Amino acid sequence: MANGYYTGFLEYKNLDMEKTYNYTKPKPIILECGTCNEYSFTTESSILFMTNPHQVCMPIALGNVSIDTKCLCRPKVKIDFSCNVHFVELDMTGYVQIEFLLYRMFNFKQEILIGSWFFREVIESAQTFNIFYCDTNVFPECYQYSIRCKIIDMDASNINITNCHIAALAQSGCD
Repeated sequence: MANGYYTGFLEYKNLDMEKTYNYTKPKPIILECGTCNEYSFTTESSILFMTNPHQVCMPIALGNVSIDTKCLCRPKVKIDFSCNVHFVELDMTGYVQIEFLLYRMFNFKQEILIGSWFFREVIESAQTFNIFYCDTNVFPECYQYSIRCKIIDMDASNINITNCHIAALAQSGCD
């Protein structure tokens, strides 16, 4: 059993060893969990893509999360997104190429694209897709992050994007 006492907020004096331990105060952290959707793409929607080129340019919203960093000094925001991609037909494999797009909106004004990732796979069963993004180009304000996707190419009749989760974690960059 240690023989000592706390002398301050995070300072511990050990009487057995005549040594004082100073612990740094942890930086403030904010965690926000977002809301997500699931989506199914079918060959019928692929035919629509070919007949209506504007449909190709319209990504499907999968999830969003809002975070208020006003109480943090030089905040850094980490966005975590995950989902499952799978075919509906259990006895078939197929190829799919999906582009995932991450947008940031500042104070609910103009939205900007801050990153894109591609999922290119021959899918035999459900595959997990994850995005981890660290946004260091922020200052203390309200932000909304949105994740969207669009099919670039597919050769299966039905592709589902399910079990979507998005979260934002912000931490102060200074003491």
